[in-house]
Amino acid sequence: MIKKGKLIAFIGVDGSGKTTQSNILLKEMRYLGKTAVTRKIFSFFIISLFIKILKKHKPYLKENEKAISRKRLGKNFVRQVFLYFAVLDCWLYYLFRVLPILYKYDYVISDRYFYDYAPNLLRLGIGNYHNVFWFINHLPKPDYCFYLNLSGKNAFQRKKGFTLSYLNMMVELYNNLFVGFKGIIEIEADARIEDLKNKIQKNILLV
Repeated sequence: MIKKGKLIAFIGVDGSGKTTQSNILLKEMRYLGKTAVTRKIFSFFIISLFIKILKKHKPYLKENEKAISRKRLGKNFVRQVFLYFAVLDCWLYYLFRVLPILYKYDYVISDRYFYDYAPNLLRLGIGNYHNVFWFINHLPKPDYCFYLNLSGKNAFQRKKGFTLSYLNMMVELYNNLFVGFKGIIEIEADARIEDLKNKIQKNILLV
């Protein structure tokens, strides 16, 4: 019987260190004699066109606007239906693009994951917290998921292409969604790269 590999995902705001830690972990896996590959599991199968329609239907929120209130409801039928199609589309991507790779390698490491859609769904006003949590809970589950929790200030220092207000808003959305979420391991990403590496590898039992 062919053995299925493990899927390891890193999520977090831009600049939190997802790509850096993915590459470090990849090298460590290969050093230990494991077959491993990196992928960016953060794409839809057939919904890209639909996303463009939604953006025209409701423009992006202003960057300085505070994180969307938990009471704010996405009542528009199109946005509600989108979440159902989004889950289906993510599963199609997983089954046809990710699962075949998992049967070829011991580990597949992703420096983004479907979960990273969730804060943006809130930011775009496509859903409220209730149905975005529903979205998260119905996605394919990685074997390990690390949320690299970085402050907006430090993210801004690393990623100059984004405003501080935007990054602070995204950090708040990520924290509201993923801090304490079952199955997601929170790692304080303000620490040194070496310390982050050790914490991550301990959770995967590599050290």
